[in-house]
Amino acid sequence: MTHGVATAPHLVENTGADGLVVFKFFGPDINDDTPVIPVSAVA
Repeated sequence: MTHGVATAPHLVENTGADGLVVFKFFGPDINDDTPVIPVSAVA
């Protein structure tokens, strides 16, 4: 996949009977503009 295709808007339409599940990956050098969510300890 080229950069132009990967960064272009795409229409996603669920034509199935079940809910649509979308996986978006976050990590180093993937989405530099994504805000960081602080991790807190669970008591």
